[in-house]
Amino acid sequence: MNKNKKLFEKTTRDKKAVKFFVASFGTFVLLLSMVSAFFFMYSIEFDFDNFVNKPDSETTEIQNDITEIKHTVDSLSGESTVLFVCADGKDKFDFAFIVDCNFDNQTMIVKCFDYKTVLAFNGGMLSCGELYKKYSVQDFKIALLESYKIDVDKYFVCDRANAKEIFSLFDGITVNVIENVDYNANGINLELSKGEQKISGAYAFNYLLISDNVVREKIVCDIINSVLVPEYTDNSQKLFTTFVNSGETDISVIDYSQAIEKMSVYANSDDKFLPFTEAEVDVNE
Repeated sequence: MNKNKKLFEKTTRDKKAVKFFVASFGTFVLLLSMVSAFFFMYSIEFDFDNFVNKPDSETTEIQNDITEIKHTVDSLSGESTVLFVCADGKDKFDFAFIVDCNFDNQTMIVKCFDYKTVLAFNGGMLSCGELYKKYSVQDFKIALLESYKIDVDKYFVCDRANAKEIFSLFDGITVNVIENVDYNANGINLELSKGEQKISGAYAFNYLLISDNVVREKIVCDIINSVLVPEYTDNSQKLFTTFVNSGETDISVIDYSQAIEKMSVYANSDDKFLPFTEAEVDVNE
């Protein structure tokens, strides 16, 4: 009797286990089907809002108008300062420049440094060449903060060869040459006539290399004006990939995504503000 009772209890438990398994498996299949359906609708860009509520045509038009308003320079906000350093190793500091872009004030300011530029650092004074040779990029950023109150957010460092490759990605740079240039030394052959003209990106880089900081700042401004256009900002993935693979940087993919969104709006706007040099800022003030 006890044996039959135990067998009955075991059979009951087995049946319950089977029912529990079937119920669990059925729930799992149902959930999997729902998730699969959701991702399928998402992949074909199914409009969930229209599925729940039929949109009013007037409301849709208003929303479209708001979207268009947001895609103007006036709608952008935030500030970012980026440092670019060109150096062939620790012993050969060519030049550096910062670009401070402030969408709140609608200003874009450029400042350049060469190996002789003196910066304050740790209670002393060092040239950029010595500072870069003995310390890290992070220390260079500290020196810029101590010397000019420039708080660098992101940096990029590369050698001459890679810098030239980056500049070569741009087909034409419109520059305003201050005076005639006839230079042939240190492996650089450069001839430019005074006035505005379009030159290759590689030629613009050589122009940067041989110029002093005052001219260099104006060249960087001209380069920014030439590259912040839809032709480049709307097809920037290749540029960014080449950029990050060409040197040392702390600019992440997320940083790039956020920045290019703003730069694209800027590039496609008719009311964009132009970059200017720090010297021009001092004159205006």
